[in-house]
Amino acid sequence: MSYPQLAAAACSGAASAADLAAQRQLSALRAMERGRGCKGDGGGGLFNACRDLSVRIAEVQRQISAGLAARSCSEPSATTQRSARLDRPKVTPAAVTSNATEKPKSWAGKGALTYCVRLSDGYLFPAPHSQFDKTESTTETLAQCRFICQNESVDLYVLNDVNGETADMISATSGKSYAELPTAYNYHESSDFKKCDWAGYVAKVSELRASSRSARAMRNVVMPMPDSRPSRNADMVDTVATATFAPLTDRKVRVVGPAFIFDQGIAPETVQQ
Repeated sequence: MSYPQLAAAACSGAASAADLAAQRQLSALRAMERGRGCKGDGGGGLFNACRDLSVRIAEVQRQISAGLAARSCSEPSATTQRSARLDRPKVTPAAVTSNATEKPKSWAGKGALTYCVRLSDGYLFPAPHSQFDKTESTTETLAQCRFICQNESVDLYVLNDVNGETADMISATSGKSYAELPTAYNYHESSDFKKCDWAGYVAKVSELRASSRSARAMRNVVMPMPDSRPSRNADMVDTVATATFAPLTDRKVRVVGPAFIFDQGIAPETVQQ
């Protein structure tokens, strides 16, 4: 590996799980860096994926260096080696695989942020009610994320440290970090990138809330029913008053105006002459 201290991590037979996780994370970040063709430059604007990767790699390297320094990596004595071999529990490959994919016990602490992540291109955005979700609401929140994106290939990630990087997010279903996702940050370079329909989700929620309020408002409404049927008298007939009919009389009609009609072919000037 390009980072020589990774090889020295084997100097301690009692390497902690945090050190092993840091090494795996560093390998994943290096693979992402090679895949993106990053050259170590830090330019490119505010949302530069290569710069984010380089910062995260430096942090992981410092973490590994601190772990190695804490263990001092000195050559242990033969007695210490025998004691370590006796005290070390036996771990089968099946157990290693199970621990690698095991979900964290407390993945959403107080104030943890939840993110919807589209697995096809790594596109991420805060989940509904982020920072207020609980472990038991994982299924509901994941369903909301999939509805917003209209896609089943969406996962829910949790960032326990609100000041941490998005690469540190942990999947609520697989327990793996966002940095280990093969398509992490790919949406930055996608030419046909399309956001998920957050506005459509908000409109749908507002519609459902309005209908729910209407149903609750009508729940306690009492519609009065008539006590008795109104009486009807078949002998009564409605009569309609009619106007008195009077025939027209033969009377002369007074005619006002000229007694003749002008010929349409004669101009008015000729008639005046």
